[in-house]
Amino acid sequence: MAVEAIRDAIVGKIVEKCIDPIMRQFQYLFCYRSNVETLRNGIKKLEQTRTEVQRLVDAATNNGEEIKPIVTDWLRQAYDLEKEAHTTISDGMETVKADRLPKEEMMLKNISERANLMKLDTFLHWGKCH
Repeated sequence: MAVEAIRDAIVGKIVEKCIDPIMRQFQYLFCYRSNVETLRNGIKKLEQTRTEVQRLVDAATNNGEEIKPIVTDWLRQAYDLEKEAHTTISDGMETVKADRLPKEEMMLKNISERANLMKLDTFLHWGKCH
């Protein structure tokens, strides 16, 4: 009984420390298309929201209203995030077109990882709440 508990604890730690990180890296490769598609959809939502906010800011400015710094900061950050997302996608397209050598496979993984980490929905939600 005690031997089994010790064995399970050791095997559990090996899986946690060695196998899980490796599987996560493969997951980025296998989920590349899904991550990039999610990023594309997020970019569209962000562009639409940024355009709408910019339209409201322009209308308020034309009416002589003062625009809060948090709004102009959000617009700037939204623009920067859009640019970064477009760069991530275009990097991915160039890599997919190339012959896929091991180095390019790692680039695909990195691009997929970046696409997955760019939480545009969180940024959009933050902008709508403020």
